[in-house]
Amino acid sequence: MSRCRLSVGLAARDHRDHMVAYAGISALASLVWACSPTPPTASDHAALTPLSISGPFTLTATSRAVRDPIPRLRITITISNTSNSTEQVEYGGCWSFLRLYKTADLSADPAFDQQLKINACQVFLTDLSLAAGGSAVLSLSYDVPTLIASGVSAGQYFLGIAVAPNAVMRVLAAGEADIQP
Repeated sequence: MSRCRLSVGLAARDHRDHMVAYAGISALASLVWACSPTPPTASDHAALTPLSISGPFTLTATSRAVRDPIPRLRITITISNTSNSTEQVEYGGCWSFLRLYKTADLSADPAFDQQLKINACQVFLTDLSLAAGGSAVLSLSYDVPTLIASGVSAGQYFLGIAVAPNAVMRVLAAGEADIQP
């Protein structure tokens, strides 16, 4: 049997012209339609889509727990242009995945890897221009009840965000969180 999948997502710019993209488990504004007579297989997992960054840069990630009204993990990833000229950033689709680790060094296998739990992402392509010394903040939100339903046990975790700037995969440390039902 064949599988069919259509994903449509929306992205918006805030008043400071920073990109705000809600992706991952709890997309702010997306419509996802999928049909499949059989469950997804390992080969159906979503692939990490590279961030294309035209010049020198730094990436940092932070997190915080919020209730609005359900518990969520809010992640921000800051891309900073470290060059003396305007640089371009392009990203879309599965540009990041949440990983939860039991150790602060993020070196062991993750206790949870979002990439293994999904087989499609929002479809969007975003281009940003970063002035010399400028930065952009990308925001992600993950519902705690959805994480627990995906098999995450209650407990203390160190958060990592898998990204692939210029096709080089790395995991950004994004703080820690106490996951509770």
